[in-house]
Amino acid sequence: MPRISDRKILLNDLNSISPLLVIRLKLKKETIPPSILPYWTITTNIACAISKVDQSKKEKLICVWLFFFIIYLSKRISTDQFQPPLLQSKEAVQLLQFLGLVDELTHQRYLNPRMPRQRIASRDRTFNTLFSSRVEVFLRWARMTQDSFLVLLSMIESHPVFHNRSRNPQAPASHQLLVALAHFGLSGNGGAIAMLSEVFNVSEGSIENFTNRTLQAILDLEDRYVKWPTPQERIAMIDSLPEDDIFRNCVGFVDGTIIPLESAPTKNKEDYWMRKMLYAVNSLLVCDRNKRIIYSFHGWCGSAHDQRVYKNSRFLLADSAYTATDTVVPAFKRSGGFPLPKSKQDFNYQLSSRRVAIEQCIGILKNRWQSLKSSRLLIRGSTSAARLNVWLRVCVILHNFLRGQSTSNWVPFESNLPAEVPSLENDEDNLENSTLRDTLFRRFCDSNDH
Repeated sequence: MPRISDRKILLNDLNSISPLLVIRLKLKKETIPPSILPYWTITTNIACAISKVDQSKKEKLICVWLFFFIIYLSKRISTDQFQPPLLQSKEAVQLLQFLGLVDELTHQRYLNPRMPRQRIASRDRTFNTLFSSRVEVFLRWARMTQDSFLVLLSMIESHPVFHNRSRNPQAPASHQLLVALAHFGLSGNGGAIAMLSEVFNVSEGSIENFTNRTLQAILDLEDRYVKWPTPQERIAMIDSLPEDDIFRNCVGFVDGTIIPLESAPTKNKEDYWMRKMLYAVNSLLVCDRNKRIIYSFHGWCGSAHDQRVYKNSRFLLADSAYTATDTVVPAFKRSGGFPLPKSKQDFNYQLSSRRVAIEQCIGILKNRWQSLKSSRLLIRGSTSAARLNVWLRVCVILHNFLRGQSTSNWVPFESNLPAEVPSLENDEDNLENSTLRDTLFRRFCDSNDH
């Protein structure tokens, strides 16, 4: 969230005071001599108009008011009266001082002199130290090995967003990428902009700029790394499984996950409030057997159920929380409070043992890119909501990129993942449109002689 400067706060306070000063000055109209009343009226009317316009226009209008005020003073001095009645008024003096203060503030960018920031080391030295540090240290900040980092850098460093025609060149793309990866990979206070600014020895504004540029560059890789499998790839997936596997035609596994928000959105925050007593957005993910995400859909408010998110998407298959259709095969649920037959329990177990891939995939995604565990982005409108959406998509792209690297199976990111997904049997089963699941269930029973 942008910080409001002390100068801006002071100008806003002065703007709220100016109408009161003008009103008090107008009340003194009866005490003004008729000979100077026209000049007094012009100056007060201009002052009143200045108090009502935007701050960006006040600088020129104040000069106009001072011009007329000088004419007024000249009129009074020409009559050998060196103390005009207007200046004898306390209200007029206050208004003149007020306009002078506003004029002074509009010509200054900062209230106090800028002091050079004492840094522990230069920016270049900081990054050189990180790049030459131990593997564990680099992993902590970049969330990937140096080899993977260099591969990713080679794909985005030529992006136009990292190059400008200014006389002041940008920081190297490698520096910007490392800062952004740390921003994606850290949560809580460790991922705060102020903390990253201290670690990398760059300004807080540079942290935002580096992150936004990296988001834009990596997002252009989405079509390359997040895509639905082609017919040839689906055939290869099917051929890799035994012919007697009833789930061999399954393309992927679907599940929803929430992205908690640290701060309540400023608009329609009730839509983001969910049953877990927090504000969040909902994401829908589909992965294959290799835990690569082949489809993602982000941005639904946290109050939206997974099924609602699915119904507003175009395709997907497999999750026990979804309604059974011709393309979705969920686990069976208990009907009428009665326990499931042994055959359906076994079917659920076989389905869950395969669908655990999506749970592990989400765990790997959030453990590596921990900003997804609790987002610090404040949703103030459509622009900030779109930025959060891009943030989630970029994390998915990075996840798939690292799944294709030889160092993708990093133990700290894949420990404590679920070994099996518990089937959902507490709710009533929806028996509509369950043709595909019933067909698979009959094949399962025939193969196991239930």
